[in-house]
Amino acid sequence: MSSVLNQLRIPEDKEFDWPLFHARVFYWAAVCGTLGTMWFFVLPITARGLKSGFPTLAMGGGASFLAFMFVLAVPYFWTKILQSWLGSEGVFDLVGRNTENHMVLVWVLGIVILFADAYAFLCAASETEGSWGESGFTFGAFMLTIGYVAMVVAMSYFCLVLKSRLDALTAKE
Repeated sequence: MSSVLNQLRIPEDKEFDWPLFHARVFYWAAVCGTLGTMWFFVLPITARGLKSGFPTLAMGGGASFLAFMFVLAVPYFWTKILQSWLGSEGVFDLVGRNTENHMVLVWVLGIVILFADAYAFLCAASETEGSWGESGFTFGAFMLTIGYVAMVVAMSYFCLVLKSRLDALTAKE
């Protein structure tokens, strides 16, 4: 136990790096807050929308699994899309030679997954409000879905900005 505490101690000749500590706390708070919000609020809404939009998914519990995959995939792909769009270096270094093909694949998957998630969200939101005629479409549900998509992209961007700040401070060490 004491060896672990000795490893955590700051050497006396080195001062504690408060800006790096704050950057780590803010970054992980944003990531955990985003995923926690999506887990507790968006996951049930998306699962409900998938069940109403695709009744066959409701039979085997596939809607909950697919909604869980949306919660993981949407922020991941949109962070990668924003990184490539904003010109971050090293976004697709792990891929190898075909980085442009990988970038196109990430863009296509990210957009398709976001639209599928938005459709499930719209289905759930349309269920709770009065609809216009036979279509089931409501303006309020549509605006709520647009707000949800904007929130997902904005939170991905916010986490990306915090990560780049953390990387810049880590590089100084």
